[in-house]
Amino acid sequence: MDNQVFNVNGRDWDDLASVLKLAFKLSGKKARAFRIDKKKGLVLYWSENVTGSTALVAPMDGEQIFPTVKAFLMSEKAEIIELDKWDKNLNHDGSNAKGWRVYTEDWGHVNEDHYAFLAITPAYMWYGK
Repeated sequence: MDNQVFNVNGRDWDDLASVLKLAFKLSGKKARAFRIDKKKGLVLYWSENVTGSTALVAPMDGEQIFPTVKAFLMSEKAEIIELDKWDKNLNHDGSNAKGWRVYTEDWGHVNEDHYAFLAITPAYMWYGK
């Protein structure tokens, strides 16, 4: 599909595993490379020939990439991501918990790069009063 739209956030690791499986199934792609982008998060590519990306050891589907995504979200690398808009809004009448967001942008791409088919970033979940 050329115009996939995907945007899910959550907090639970099992939910993240399910979301990744669904995102990969909908895209019909496997991750072959990745890049950590300060504004977009962990960006996954369906080609290993993308300038500035790091090739994975082997192509991975949503289930296979889950441990890598979880390790990224728990690492110091995730702390450098510049959250924007709602993902960083902690000033509301309630409490927050650290979570994740799995998304695409226009046309099912990330950062207007047709090789980038999915991004994962830290996000804050809101819990109102």
